[in-house]
Amino acid sequence: MNKNNDSKTAGYYAGLFLLSVLIVLCFSWTTSPLFFGKYLSFDSQIFQIIGKYWLQGYLPYVDLWDNKGPIIFLINAIGYQLIGNSVGVLLLQIVCLFASVVFIYKSFNLFSGPLRSFCLSAVVILSIAINWDGGNMCEEYLLPLLSAFYYILLKHLYSIESDKKKLLYIIAFIGGMILSFSLLTRLTNACGVCASCGVILALLLIDRKWNNLARFAVWFVIGFAILTLPFVIYFASHDALQEMWYSTVTYNIEYMNYPKTHTVSWLNFYLKDYNCIFLLAAALMLLVFKRDRESLLWAITTLAPMIWFVNGTGFGHYGIIVLPYSFVSIILLLRIIDMNQSAWSRKLAHAMIGLMLLVIIGGVSFRLFSSYKQFIKTPCKETFTDCFFEENDIDTNSFVSYNCDWTLYLRRNIKPGMKYFSFQDELIDHGPSIEDKVYQAITSSRVKWILVGLPIRNERIKQYINDNYVIINQKNRCTLYRLKEDPSVIG
Repeated sequence: MNKNNDSKTAGYYAGLFLLSVLIVLCFSWTTSPLFFGKYLSFDSQIFQIIGKYWLQGYLPYVDLWDNKGPIIFLINAIGYQLIGNSVGVLLLQIVCLFASVVFIYKSFNLFSGPLRSFCLSAVVILSIAINWDGGNMCEEYLLPLLSAFYYILLKHLYSIESDKKKLLYIIAFIGGMILSFSLLTRLTNACGVCASCGVILALLLIDRKWNNLARFAVWFVIGFAILTLPFVIYFASHDALQEMWYSTVTYNIEYMNYPKTHTVSWLNFYLKDYNCIFLLAAALMLLVFKRDRESLLWAITTLAPMIWFVNGTGFGHYGIIVLPYSFVSIILLLRIIDMNQSAWSRKLAHAMIGLMLLVIIGGVSFRLFSSYKQFIKTPCKETFTDCFFEENDIDTNSFVSYNCDWTLYLRRNIKPGMKYFSFQDELIDHGPSIEDKVYQAITSSRVKWILVGLPIRNERIKQYINDNYVIINQKNRCTLYRLKEDPSVIG
């Protein structure tokens, strides 16, 4: 009998692994070989560029700059080390997605049979397609830790057979790792987990469990240090620690305080907040029926990212950090059903689960249809910047794109000729402290070729380019400049 159960479990895991492969292939448009040359992304190409050239000795923040933490660059560097192109990154994405769905399956399996756990896990992990924005995002690599955190938290709260003290310290350890991972990618990704840990600490304080509180704090710090210290030591040994902290912390504080002029669209709200709404509703329902502190914990856990999403600049892929809320919501609703409450409460819980699954399946279907229509049926075409390389003898060893297409670096195998190599004016707008750094970089690098897309808004940089460069070509609302001191310049 046990062998039969083990065989079924192995089959479920194999099915989830196959599903993980299919999801990455079909929805990670920036790394999947199905979409090579057909999708232009923002963050993914930047991560790949910095990771690729880190392998060649060019240091993040010193030689090539972005405001994300070093973990995402390291992941891309490992991917390029494995295969030599984005397919290596895709392999790491599959590993992370499968690890995530394993914890999702184990969470459902705490309260449901294997078959129902498998089906629900498959639907939940599919929902990543709704938020992915082309794949290779910071949040997806954090997802295994997030899924593990909420699995252990569910087990700690609701499993009778568990060693609750031991699980409490594991929660703290993983929470510390998540905060570190977020600090080294995007700090706000940890807001939900930090809210959970804050509630746990408050409850321990209220209960006067001083020993448990102290150990929880110690294990949290240990988890944080295990991920943080290796990067601190590495960048300190390369005299780049100050650059790393400026890029990942100081600049991002400026970025967060940048005045928000946009309005939150219904689509943007749906992409990020639907899991928060369902968890909040499930927590409030459970609070009404049980009036326990665990329900309050879930409510506070979901409010933290919900407030951030509404008030922050937020892109759709930020919603990946609350993907675990979907399986937590379903589990809480299943608990309401099993508590033998009134008939209307069970019907409401069933209706909410059905609505959640409908929202997920609908969102994934829309993504699948749009990807087929936009990419599969569309033949691969050259981008609007390729013509400049075909019509001009550009020295790609001394080239930078300014306010223009930066996907050409990977596409044409170009190492950026300047530290700040993508949408430079936007960097300055969001963090005024970086203006002098960008100006010094462009004046000291003296790159021979600059391709400008959007009009240059920074007056100092515009004046420098007009004084020191000559226009060679203008097309597709882009302007190609060449350094006047270049001896190959005619007249």
